[in-house]
Order: sequence, then structure tokens, then C-alpha cells
Amino acid sequence: MVSDSPPFPVDAAMTGLVAATAVGALAGLLPALVAVRVRVIGAIRY
Repeated sequence: MVSDSPPFPVDAAMTGLVAATAVGALAGLLPALVAVRVRVIGAIRY
């Protein structure tokens, strides 16, 4: 195990990682939910 502490706050890094994951999931989920509701023929038309 590493005895040296990293030169940055680990809790801030974890918070940033969780926030980035949440934003990415939301940014992918919202268009996917909208796409599920579109009929195929309507999507091909435009």
C-alpha cells in the first residue's frame, strides 16, 4: 500500500468523478428517452 498521500484532496476528486458521471449519464439518458418515443417513419422522414 502507498504511504504517501496524493497532492490533491481525494474527496474533491471523488466528488468530481461522481458529478461528471452523473452529468454524462443524464446527457445520454435524456436523448435516449426522447428517441424511444419517436416513431421510426417520423424519424426517417426528417
